[in-house]
Order: sequence, then C-alpha cells, then structure tokens
Amino acid sequence: MSQNHLLELASDVVKRALASGATDAECTIAEGEEFTANVRMRELENLKEAGSRGAGLRILVGRRTGRRTPQTCRPKA
Repeated sequence: MSQNHLLELASDVVKRALASGATDAECTIAEGEEFTANVRMRELENLKEAGSRGAGLRILVGRRTGRRTPQTCRPKA
C-alpha cells in the first residue's frame, strides 16, 4: 500500500471512532518488508522474503481508554 493510502486509512478509522462517540482517538499503521539471503561456503543456501502490516487503535471516551489491534487492515466489503 502507498503511504497516502495508509494515511487515508488511519484518518478514516479516527473519523469513524469520533463519529461513534469517542472523545479522542489515535490510529497507528505500520507496514514493512524483509528480504534475507543465507550463503554457506559461497553457495546460496536459502532466500526468504516476508511482508507485514499491522494497525492499532486507541480510543478515549472521557477518562476511559480502550485499545484494539485488528487481525486485518482491510475494510469490510
């Protein structure tokens, strides 16, 4: 996902939380990729490529705080 899309997604999540009655809300979204190559005795032993994406939401209603970490970062269809 592009940075703009992630920013729009986080902004939408905060807007929905505020519209649902939250006093304040914050959303964090992280995305990353990793590539590893292992070489043994000048021979390529294995390659590994991995990607990850995560999100977190913190909502405040008055003095109460709630946190949520969803299983997916995709909006419902």
